[in-house]
Amino acid sequence: MGLVTPRPRRAERGQALLTALVAVVLLGAAFALLASLLVARMNRVRDEVRRTELTALLDGAMAETLANLATSSVYPGVQEHPLGGGAIRTEVRHGAGGQFVIRAEARLHGARLAVEARGHTTDTGPRVTSWQRVVPEVEGVEGGRTRPPG
Repeated sequence: MGLVTPRPRRAERGQALLTALVAVVLLGAAFALLASLLVARMNRVRDEVRRTELTALLDGAMAETLANLATSSVYPGVQEHPLGGGAIRTEVRHGAGGQFVIRAEARLHGARLAVEARGHTTDTGPRVTSWQRVVPEVEGVEGGRTRPPG
C-alpha cells in the first residue's frame, strides 16, 4: 500500500504560495534599497573625483600664474586654455606695495570651480597670504546671488 498524504486543511490552502510571494516582495524591496544606496554612493564618488580633478586644475593654474609673477611683477594672468581635459584661466589684479589678487577658474565636463588668492611680491618672488574658494559667475549668478535684469 502507498503512503497516504494528508489533505491540507481548508484554511492552509495557498499558505505556501502566499508565504513565497511575501518573501519575494521583501527580497525585491531589499535589493531595490541596496541598489539605490549603491547609486547614491557612486554619485558621491563621481562628485569627489570631479572636485579633485578641478582642484588639481586650479593648482596648475595657480602654479603657472605664480611662476610668471616671479619673472614679471605686472603679469596679467593666464588666458583660458586647455589643460588636463579641462580648461583653466587666471586674472591678476595688482595693488599698491606689490600686493596682488589672483582669481583662478577651472572648468571640466561642465563643472566649474574658482579660487581667489591674495598675496604680495617679495625679493624672493610672490608670496600667497590667503586662499579661498569663490563662487564663479555662472549664467545670471554673480557671487552666489542672482544678477538684476538689465
